[in-house]
Order: sequence, then structure tokens, then C-alpha cells
Amino acid sequence: MKSALLATLLAVGYSQQQTCMYTANDGEYTLNLTQISGWTLEYESPGKFFYYTPCRNGLTCMQGNANFYSNAAQFRQGQNQCTHYLSVDHHEKAQYSFIGASWRFSYQDGELCDSTQQPRTNTVYYHCNNVNNNVPALLETAQESSTCNYYYSVASTLACMPENSHNANCQWRTPDGNGGYNYLDLSDLKGETVHASLGSNGYEIYYSICDNQLHCWQQHQAQVMSVVDNRQTGTCEHSLAVWEQGQVQPLLHQNTGETHWTFHYWNGQTCSNGQQGEEKIRFFCDESVDTYKVLGAYSEGNCIFDLNISTKAACLSTEPKWMDAKQVFN
Repeated sequence: MKSALLATLLAVGYSQQQTCMYTANDGEYTLNLTQISGWTLEYESPGKFFYYTPCRNGLTCMQGNANFYSNAAQFRQGQNQCTHYLSVDHHEKAQYSFIGASWRFSYQDGELCDSTQQPRTNTVYYHCNNVNNNVPALLETAQESSTCNYYYSVASTLACMPENSHNANCQWRTPDGNGGYNYLDLSDLKGETVHASLGSNGYEIYYSICDNQLHCWQQHQAQVMSVVDNRQTGTCEHSLAVWEQGQVQPLLHQNTGETHWTFHYWNGQTCSNGQQGEEKIRFFCDESVDTYKVLGAYSEGNCIFDLNISTKAACLSTEPKWMDAKQVFN
């Protein structure tokens, strides 16, 4: 039955590849989905299947005597029957976020929800994943995050923007609001492996700064940046994040008497409940710490992990090594 359903879905123009390109930041970044514009992506969760057709309304959802065409739909498992259509593609614009190195599409016009009497909404994220992965697009998560509101997460090599040579070397800058920049230079720490106990439950977090020096063989991940290990068994329980040449941009937080930078990673392993995992790594300014010091590691449930590190490299007084000489002397 499943194969018959897929055959029906895939018959909707698989070979009809169409030009499908989106831009952001005044055209500086381009997301080219032409290669997958004829694909139908599938995600299976208990009792249901989620489908998604990039760049087109390639799914047919029969409701009563009417057919609705959509780009995302939910089907009942084991039956060739559409439960709900979740969104319709009206050539919405894409938004690019430096924080998660991801593209976002927001759709507001799905099937009317019985509970809220509002159209269903669907947010589709494409995040860069070119480590341990050579697939142009993989629907790795599909969830109803709240009543009649859905989100899809697509891991894609197409979502990776050209690397910035500074960022790839573990160096970032953010505008300071006065025409200049604040700098974070972690290049001296690149390749260092940070280790911290995750509470008293026998689990530990490992993090290789700005590098994929760790392995998570048990989860079929050959190269990763951060993992959770079981201290008792010595096995990798969860792959948290991968290093993608600095494409994730840090957020600078300046509070009274405290400064820190936060990296948000959503490119790790999907959790057992289908939720996309998240890791937050914070670097706190401490002029007395020449290299780094672990402040603590924490988890929020079984899918969100935090690692806090202090270092003088996170202080705004630290001079960036990669600053152009003309900027210094002119």
C-alpha cells in the first residue's frame, strides 16, 4: 500500500524539473532547488506519513468530493488517504538566517483547522548539511508543533552558502551599531576537544571547537563536532552538531557586567521523538582564562543541550588577528 501511495505521489511530475531559485540579503545568497523541484520527500512518524514537494503543489488531497493541491500533506498510515493538506505554495519568498545557517519558508494557508477555525500553518526549514551527507534533500523531521501548526526540517547540501574564509578559520564579526564591528576570534582554540559531565546521570558531552574531530559510530556518524557519550558503556548516544565551515553565525549578548556569544546548532541527529535536536554553545568573556574553562553542561529534556565555556577570546577587548592592515592604519 505504501509503495502504491508513493507511486501515486511521485507520478506528479517527478521528471518535470523546473527552475526554482530563491534569494536573500539583497541577492547576496541564493538557494537553488531546481535539482529537487520534481522530488517528493517523505517522513514517517507513528500512525502517519508526511509528504512535501519542493517548489510546487505536487500533492493531491481529496476532501469530500473536492481535490486540493498542496506542497505539504499528511496521510494516514497504511491507507491511500490524505488526512490534511498542510500548506499551499504561492511562490512565497525565502528568508535566510545566519544564526542557524538555514533557509525558512512560511506558509499560512493550509486546510481549515477544526479546533482553531484558522487555516493550518507550516514552516519549512532547509539547513545546511554537507557533513556525513551528500543528499540534496532529506526530510528528517516533520511535526505538529502545536495544534494545526507544523514544521518540516530538510537537511540539504543545497542550503549551504559559500563559506567565508574568516568564519571557516573560527573567526566572526558582527556590526556594533556604530559603523564598526565586534569580533570573536576562536582560531587559537580550533581543534581543541572540550569535555564536560552532563549532570550525574552517567552521560558526558564532548565538543571539538570549530572542527569535526569526533565520531559517533553507533549513530552512523563518522565525523561530528559534538556528541553525548554514555560513560558506562563508552558508546555514543547522540550526535549533537556538525561543523560546517563556520556557516552558523554567533549571537552577541551584552549584559550588565557580562558578555557572551551563543551558537545555535540544529544540524545534529534527529531525536527519538522525531523532534529536531538543538545544541547551544556559549562562550563567556573571562579575561583571566587564557585558553578555555568549562562552566557547565545542561540538557532540557532529551533533545536540547547547552554547553557553557569561558575564555578571554570571547572578550570584546581581544584584538582580531585577521583584521586587514588597511583598517588598522588608515
